[in-house]
Amino acid sequence: MHLVERGLAAICLAVAIMALMLQVVARYGFDSALPWPEELAKFAFVWATFLGAAAGAGQKAHIVVDLVVGALPVRVRLMLAALVNATLVALLLVLAWHGARLVTLGFNSRLPAIELPLGTLFMAGPVALFLMAISYTAEFLSSASALARGAEEIEGDDAVVDPAKIIG
Repeated sequence: MHLVERGLAAICLAVAIMALMLQVVARYGFDSALPWPEELAKFAFVWATFLGAAAGAGQKAHIVVDLVVGALPVRVRLMLAALVNATLVALLLVLAWHGARLVTLGFNSRLPAIELPLGTLFMAGPVALFLMAISYTAEFLSSASALARGAEEIEGDDAVVDPAKIIG
């Protein structure tokens, strides 16, 4: 699923770049600005940002400060990871719920240049929050499963991930 999120984010970013390039060519090459490329670029960039955040959550690419946690015993780390992930899931679902309410209000207005409902722009937030909630639910289940097995060391998906490996 994270590959799909990354792919869609990349497509959105490419659309934003192409729209801005088109606007520059139209404005400086033909001395005539188009009304829609800037709005399309903003729309695509918002979606790229939120989808990228969701992909990052699924790949453990978000910043984690684990200086103190790393010194704790494995079982305590797993309990803490389960607690943090459960709290994140609850928070993300609450935010997605309230964001979805904002989306419904946004369908009453339209983006003037590209003629899309404003709610389609707002929808990026709840969609990404829900995708992040799925990722952190998987992390919670992984930690809870390791606790139930009586794990003595953290391995595989529970290990610290090097962001350079994800990006590169």
